[in-house]
Amino acid sequence: MPSWHARLSDTWAVFLDAGLTHNTENGDDNNRAGGGVTWMLTPTLQADLYSRGGLDSDSVDSEAGMGLAIAF
Repeated sequence: MPSWHARLSDTWAVFLDAGLTHNTENGDDNNRAGGGVTWMLTPTLQADLYSRGGLDSDSVDSEAGMGLAIAF
C-alpha cells in the first residue's frame, strides 16, 4: 500500500494512502485511496480524521472515520 505523509507542525500532520488489492478467486478487486489529518494531543495520544473512496466500480463504497492511538 503506497502512502505519503507530511508534518505540518509539532502536533499536526497530513497523509495520503492507497490500497490496491486483487482477488484471484472471484475477481472482486478493491482499489481505494484517501487521506486525512492527525493531531498529537500529547506525546503519547494521537487523534485522526480520515476518508477513503473506491477508485472503480468494483471497489468498496467510500468511508470516513475518526481514530485514536495511544502509545504505551
